Amino acid sequence: MKRADLAAHRNHTTPECAEGRSICAHHTEPAFTRYTPSGLILLPLCVGCPNTANPENAAINNVNKVPVRQPNHKSLAPVDWQDDIGHRLITLMTYKAVGTTVFMTLFFVAYLHLLHHPVHPVTLMPLTPIDHWIRFEPWSLPIYLTLWVYVSLAPALIESKRVLFGYAAAIGGVCVIGLVIFWLWPTAVPAPQIDWTRFPGFGALKNVDGTGNACPSLHVATAVFSGFWLHQLLRLSRAPSWLLMFNALWCAAIIYSTMATKQHVFLDVAAGVVLGAVGAIFSLKLLLRHEKAMPRRTIANPSA
Repeated sequence: MKRADLAAHRNHTTPECAEGRSICAHHTEPAFTRYTPSGLILLPLCVGCPNTANPENAAINNVNKVPVRQPNHKSLAPVDWQDDIGHRLITLMTYKAVGTTVFMTLFFVAYLHLLHHPVHPVTLMPLTPIDHWIRFEPWSLPIYLTLWVYVSLAPALIESKRVLFGYAAAIGGVCVIGLVIFWLWPTAVPAPQIDWTRFPGFGALKNVDGTGNACPSLHVATAVFSGFWLHQLLRLSRAPSWLLMFNALWCAAIIYSTMATKQHVFLDVAAGVVLGAVGAIFSLKLLLRHEKAMPRRTIANPSA
């Protein structure tokens, strides 16, 4: 047969694998290189060829028979909010414990010094209709005193050291602004016509805190500042809505207690709300993104 005829014949011949089996187009894979005693040849791969004498075909068959495991992106789930809050509480614990203690000590030293040693004449704050409407409520004293627990919760839930130091600087700035106002413009609450000896606990409060350093109310300012921060940190922990509501009610109860105990008047409270809210919003805008950037804890999802 001539070369031209042989080429034409080969072009119309169904390709065969190394075993002589006919290979359909949809059963073949790209040709592989095989070394033989006679030299280097290219053979098409027959996926259906079971002959173990053809190691290349056997390897391909084994690979095709093994199911490929697809990655499961739902195999991890966030930890419960209780576990997340628990982990936050023990993170940076030494910094939080020491920092909170030192901060409150320094604050009270400055606060009480200005309270008992005013530099300028003391101005009595005027009463508003709201002050006449809110009566003296002895039961509000325990709520008033819970501020010292409440203001400790927000820093206790912070994970980032950078955010923790920034938080301390921000709430410290709020307190410094209030203390500077007390120094430049000392104010006091008009003394109510109440016999404090009839109400245990109030006598000690009046002896220590008194009715000075009235406007703005730092009691209210620090509560509002803490309330804003605590709300955002609880949301990061995926806390339930009832806990967010409890935080808001606790903050509101502390604000109310400052007037119900007759420690402050409405104008003191209003100024404290503004000071605390502005400080919280500004600091959250600067710092919260760093807290959000902390790695989120996950656990294996049994339902995946």
